[in-house]
Amino acid sequence: MADCAASPALFYASILNPFKDDMPNTKAYFERLIKRPSVKRTIAEARPYFQYFPYNEKMPPRFLQG
Repeated sequence: MADCAASPALFYASILNPFKDDMPNTKAYFERLIKRPSVKRTIAEARPYFQYFPYNEKMPPRFLQG
């Protein structure tokens, strides 16, 4: 349940302020999180709406590609 609550906030935070090496635990947790099938599916389903995200030009290509 905590992963479900954390994933949207971490997703958008990673776009605005990417996790650097001084946050190894957060960075590793986020990388594990986005590899989960449920999170991959959610990102894929949200992809058509990324154009409306105010900072879409900062979004890493790995999230934009299907």
